[in-house]
Amino acid sequence: SNFSEKKILIYVPPRQMLPNNPLFSQEILDKCKKLVVFSKGLTLILSDNVNLKIKLATELASKLGKRVLLETIPTNNYQILCASFDWWIKNSCLVKSPDQIIIPLLPIPDMMEPINGINVSYYKKQAKDWFREFLLPEAIEKLEKSVSPLRKNAGKLIILDGRANKRKWGRLILKGIQPSKQIN
Repeated sequence: SNFSEKKILIYVPPRQMLPNNPLFSQEILDKCKKLVVFSKGLTLILSDNVNLKIKLATELASKLGKRVLLETIPTNNYQILCASFDWWIKNSCLVKSPDQIIIPLLPIPDMMEPINGINVSYYKKQAKDWFREFLLPEAIEKLEKSVSPLRKNAGKLIILDGRANKRKWGRLILKGIQPSKQIN
């Protein structure tokens, strides 16, 4: 590569709600509002949950106006871009490295998508651990590709999904992001 890799600064709030809590989306919105106010550069909010992504973009745009973009290439450094992981991976080469990436939900593949359901069924028939052998590696790969631009500028990665701290596999995901440094 043509740049030296720097440590990604990772922040995971210690008492974050789990996604199945009815108050989760409101807490995420409140935290995102606070985090974007203090940002000095491009902020990227990544979510594969379409409803959450649109809700965050809409609510932030109501407060911050045209600074907020939904899956659109930013034109200046102080914008807030809400996007899916796949959109970001495909278009990250067209965008300056973000100052921070906020991830409300870890990119665990959706079981409702037919291809994922087929793969899970296959693993179940083989009596394999379908979560650790299929869903988790998919999530780790997508997360690694998404956060790699932060290595150019030692940017911040903020994960608001409570499973990152409360589940053993969540902690494994965090350990897999290297080089990195956890911050408070």
